[in-house]
Amino acid sequence: MIKLITTTFGVGYLRPAPGTWGSLAALPLAWGVHEVFGLTGFVVASVIVFFLGWWATAQHTRGSDDHDPSEIVVDEVIGQWIALLPVFIGAAHVGADTLALWPGWITAFIGFRLFDITKIGPIGWADRRGDALGVMLDDVIAGIFAALLVHGCCRQFADFGPRVCDLFQRGKDGHVGRIRRHAGYPRRSVGTCGCRNGGRGATTFKRDTNRFRHGNCGTRWIRF
Repeated sequence: MIKLITTTFGVGYLRPAPGTWGSLAALPLAWGVHEVFGLTGFVVASVIVFFLGWWATAQHTRGSDDHDPSEIVVDEVIGQWIALLPVFIGAAHVGADTLALWPGWITAFIGFRLFDITKIGPIGWADRRGDALGVMLDDVIAGIFAALLVHGCCRQFADFGPRVCDLFQRGKDGHVGRIRRHAGYPRRSVGTCGCRNGGRGATTFKRDTNRFRHGNCGTRWIRF
């Protein structure tokens, strides 16, 4: 039971780079927990996983000289979940599908792995504690850093996103729409939507909230 927890059902035994495998396994787990229990349930589950992982890691490493064996990846799971929080919060804020905010998923994964491997600043301090709490804490801090990176990238996309990619987003009522990209985004842009009200019309853009509203049916999108 203890090893099932610390290795995240055996994922920690995969080679090479078990930490990366643990982070990858955390992605579908996070999506599943969020889909079933929502944002609040995901936050509660994250707290439970942290304390459960802390306890299981202490048991796993008891009597061992190695305080952080490579097969222990439950710390990567909680760190990756924290990194994904801005994605889930943003999706809940506008009622969007979490998978539609895929740039946030990629940024969260790459950012977390970067901070977890380099162990800069307080991440390295936590890792050098040499105990079970340090094993969990360094990834928690790395996850917080990665979450801040995701949030920062969201704001960068808000300013420079028009030059990067088209926006294909699912509205709150299930409509699929596209906002034509224009450098600088005028406050009103031409948009299309799969609605019964003509499907085409002026789409108002509000820079302060990074949201769009389709003029014909009111379908909303968020710019990521």
